[in-house]
Amino acid sequence: MSKSTRNYLIARSLISEDGSMDGDDLQDYAQSSLEKVLARVPGVGEVEIFGTQYAMRIWLNPDKLTEYQMTVQDVITALKDYTWRSPRGSSAERRP
Repeated sequence: MSKSTRNYLIARSLISEDGSMDGDDLQDYAQSSLEKVLARVPGVGEVEIFGTQYAMRIWLNPDKLTEYQMTVQDVITALKDYTWRSPRGSSAERRP
């Protein structure tokens, strides 16, 4: 438990001046690279990043990979293919 108020003193937004990053990329960058750094600044009670990070962590079971005769690269390829074919927000839905 921490004592702090929810009065926002500073709000910032990120932009990609050269257009190389879209909103999701900027969100992921803020969450993975800026949030913890800003939270360590003396006097900062809380850092809140609005939105969600679009990364995931996957643990592989080596025994199951062997059982299914798959390699780590097979899993990576399947994930990339699925991500490319799935519209945003539908990753939890079943594919036809």
